[in-house]
Amino acid sequence: MVTVCITTHDLSNLWKKRLNSLRKLTDMLRDQRNKVFAHSDMEALKYDELVRRLPLTYGEIQKLIDFALDLTIELFAKITGIEKDRLPKNYNDIQGLLKYAEVGMEAVEQHLGNL
Repeated sequence: MVTVCITTHDLSNLWKKRLNSLRKLTDMLRDQRNKVFAHSDMEALKYDELVRRLPLTYGEIQKLIDFALDLTIELFAKITGIEKDRLPKNYNDIQGLLKYAEVGMEAVEQHLGNL
C-alpha cells in the first residue's frame, strides 16, 4: 500500500481533470442518450446513421465505466474509511463457473450433433 498526502482540493482537481479528459466520450454518450433513450427522435431510429455520427467503441465505454468505478471507490473510501476492491471477492468463482458452463454447452452441442 502506498500513502500519498494530498489535500481534498487537489484531489478534487485531479478528478476534474480526469473527467475533462473524457469530455468527448461523455458528450457522445449524452447525445446518444438524448437521441435514443430519452427522447426517441425519429432520426435516432436510423441506428446506422446514429452510430456513424456518434461512434462509441467498447474500449471507450470501458474508459467511462472505469472512471465511474474509480471515483465511486475513492468517494466510498473517503466517506467510510473503507477501501473496496475493484473486482468482487468471488470473481474467480464466477470465472470458474463460466468455464464449467462453456464446457457444458460444448458437450450439449456435441451430443446434439451426434443425434
